[in-house]
Amino acid sequence: MPWNETHYNSDAFDDLLTQAESTIDINERRNVMAKVEKQVQDDAIMVQPFFRSVMFAASDKIKNIKMHPTVYHQWNKVWIDA
Repeated sequence: MPWNETHYNSDAFDDLLTQAESTIDINERRNVMAKVEKQVQDDAIMVQPFFRSVMFAASDKIKNIKMHPTVYHQWNKVWIDA
């Protein structure tokens, strides 16, 4: 398959994925997908990132300031409304 950049090949994974795709009940599908995800993690074919909470606070006087996921600020687009 052209999208399979890792060339990962597992019959057990394929069977679980087929089961998940054919499961209508969302809670049952979640349980099957948890097995799919665990297999991918255990076989170490991918790095699963984690996300940390990032806080952001600014006065109402600060205009056009936006939180960026990488905490990169473009100060040239920000102004103070006195």
